[in-house]
Amino acid sequence: MTAQGERQEQVYKVAVADVGSNSVRILTIGADGKLYDDLFYLRAGVQEYFVLLEDVMLPYEKAEKKVMVATEYWRKHKGEFIELKDFAEAGGWEIELLTPEREGILAWKGVEFLDGASFECLVDIGGGSFEVIKRGGEVYSWGFGAVVLKNRADEILGSTDAQGSKRVETLERILADELTGFKLGVKRVVGIGGAVVAVAMASKGVKKVEDINGKLLKFDEVEAFIDVVSGMTLDKRKELFGEGRGDIVLEGAVILKKLMECLEVEKIKTSIAGIVHGVMSEVLNEHYPDIKKFLSKV
Repeated sequence: MTAQGERQEQVYKVAVADVGSNSVRILTIGADGKLYDDLFYLRAGVQEYFVLLEDVMLPYEKAEKKVMVATEYWRKHKGEFIELKDFAEAGGWEIELLTPEREGILAWKGVEFLDGASFECLVDIGGGSFEVIKRGGEVYSWGFGAVVLKNRADEILGSTDAQGSKRVETLERILADELTGFKLGVKRVVGIGGAVVAVAMASKGVKKVEDINGKLLKFDEVEAFIDVVSGMTLDKRKELFGEGRGDIVLEGAVILKKLMECLEVEKIKTSIAGIVHGVMSEVLNEHYPDIKKFLSKV
């Protein structure tokens, strides 16, 4: 992803924002015709959220076309979504509250837009929810992602810093109850979302996000990651994975492991695509077909 600070004077043609439970991801096309991808860790529901969000959105205010999508947290907190809607519209953003099915379809379109690869199934692990999408548009969605799972475990264990096998067992027990009976036998699986990317980068020793795209992540690598991270203190995890990711990276990895078991796969292909890429694809198809053609050749 390109750091927004490197191009303060950039004027954007299109800006697409995914306002999620744990972060805000903004995909843009600049006047230079290049695609830019920015990620800001901002957990929904925190104090002064909209003040912080305004700072995040400021560099994109002059974009010609601005589209915002909201996901699981906002589906569960309709009163706060009304405030988000007012915020977006005041800033000239079109906004859509995605259903789980729509979110899954956009995730699929996003991988096709960025990677163009052939795959049979897609796993998308977010902070508020996670989805499994099969080719043909079949979407399975669970309304608890890494942030929600962390909060459930904290209620049981009393602390985010309670680690080791006890926390892993608690997380696995919660997921087993929620995913009872879910099985899909598939082969070519792509994984997206912060949890997948974080596990893959750590497992492969990759430092740049863009370098992990397309890499295969094996089941035993996910298991090894869980074993190592579960023994770390919260401070250590934040040091390694950042303030916005450190307290939920274990939860995301445990979700990924459980989904791989349910899908009966030993490996998945990592993609840095997201629903912002799916929205961008739709916007370009409808309003900027010439830009879409140009990007496909780059």
